Parts: sequence; structure tokens; C-alpha cells
Amino acid sequence: MRILLVPTAILFATPSVAQDSYDTDPPPVIELSGEASVMTDYRFRGISYSDGDVAARFNLEAHHASGFYAGVGARTVGGGPQAGDLEFEPYAGWKNSIAPLIDLDVGVARRIYTGVPAGLPSDYWEPYAGVVGQLGPAKLRLGAAWAPGQDALLDEDNLYLSADAEFGLPFSPLTVEAHVGQSEGPLSAGALVGPGDSTTDWSVGARYTFLPALTARVQYIGNDANSVDGLTDDTVVGSVIFRF
Repeated sequence: MRILLVPTAILFATPSVAQDSYDTDPPPVIELSGEASVMTDYRFRGISYSDGDVAARFNLEAHHASGFYAGVGARTVGGGPQAGDLEFEPYAGWKNSIAPLIDLDVGVARRIYTGVPAGLPSDYWEPYAGVVGQLGPAKLRLGAAWAPGQDALLDEDNLYLSADAEFGLPFSPLTVEAHVGQSEGPLSAGALVGPGDSTTDWSVGARYTFLPALTARVQYIGNDANSVDGLTDDTVVGSVIFRF
């Protein structure tokens, strides 16, 4: 969904004023986009945050032509290190081209959990940055997310480094994808179930776009932490995504 925010003065300008407007920069453009999805399991960095059960996700974002954006995500949860019933993720950042076919994305997110027992800190801040490159039908992303020490993390830092790749098959609605990430700190799967606070997670999968707004996705997700059923075990996750 694309919404143009145009000052009302322009809409009601006299012919001479309207003519002058052609000599100035165009008014700012804000794009609103959203996504709703249902998945067989909500996995985040190799950990199930839905206790291995079906989960739902919703996201709404506003993006300015200058590259600044802000949004909020909501997901049903039921497990993972933060527990709770719902996860809310307000975020804001800036993404724009820094070289031909290369984008820089920097921002900060706040993860908020409802239904957590009173007195148990669970919410935390996490700044992030990523570089995205496009090479034909292939897209590559290198990312880093750093959560500084705070109450929910027992005053310890958590660093997450990741690499993602996807390749759209020519003349096909099918896209294949791969991901690998390394988490160091209290948010890692290893810190939750052992054997340590350093964990590598990975996934491979594919997306099939039936319509411009409708996509089906399947992923195989794993990690090198101790395997606990419905929490950190390797699994296949399927999802249906609707974009608007």
C-alpha cells in the first residue's frame, strides 16, 4: 500500500502557485507497508519463541523517501528465553544506497514482552546494522546486532553476527535462501540450554510467490546448542505470508 502525503496548500494552489511548485523539489513521499503471516513455529536465531507451536506475526512500517523508516512488529510467543504471551517490536532506522547496488541499513529495536511474571525483566534494546548487496538475481546481506548489558540480559552484552543470501530463479516465482548466524551472550541458544553462551544457527529454505501479495515459505532451521524438543531442536518451519 502506497500513500502520498501532499500538503493541502498544493492541492488548492492557484495556477501561478502551482506553476511555481514545479520549480521546487517534490513533496515528501511516505510509503506504508504491512505484512501478516502464520507459521508452524516462531524461530528466532535458532530458538523457538512459540514453544514449538503455531504462531502469528504482524508488521506495519512507514518508510520516508529520505531512507528513514519506523515500524512495529507483533508476534505470538509462548517460550524462549523471554517467555510471555506477545512480543512487540517497535523499531526505527535509516536505509539507503551508499554505492551502486549496495545499501546500508542502521537502526534500533526494542523488544517488549507481555504476560511475563511481575518483577521478571524481559524487555531489551538492540541496535543493529547491515549491508545489503544486489548482484543480478542474488541478494547478500551481512548484519550485526548488539544488545548492551541491561536488566533483561543480566547486565551482559549480546552480539549477533549474521550472513544471508537469496537467489531468485530466473523466470520463476521461486526464491531459494540461506542464513547463518553467530550469537554470543545471554540471548544465545547455548546460554539457554547449554553447552555455552556461544551458538551458531543456520537455515536453508525457499519461497514461492503465488501472487504479488501472497507467498509461501518453507525452511529447515538448526543450531549447534543442545537439542531440546520444541525449543532448540532442528526443525522444518512452514509459513504463509500476506503483504499489503
